[in-house]
Amino acid sequence: MAIPVITTDMPGCRDAVDDGVTGIVCEPRSVDALERAMRQVLDLGAEARAAMGAAGRAKMEREFREALVHRAYLDALGELGVSGS
Repeated sequence: MAIPVITTDMPGCRDAVDDGVTGIVCEPRSVDALERAMRQVLDLGAEARAAMGAAGRAKMEREFREALVHRAYLDALGELGVSGS
């Protein structure tokens, strides 16, 4: 969607966001941290938000495209001795 992401510092979430580049990573289960992250994104201004969103889109296309995710999934199944075909 090419918009900045706000996520929590938890496995799986933090891996998808480069803090301060593609979005903001904040402390989990903290309303205050979420509020700070939301304000930080709003304070960026339209151009900086657009740049952050574009960087996030590029990261997703580069690191999480469908073929890579499928390959990682099949590899993980193979390590468990399960056939993925």
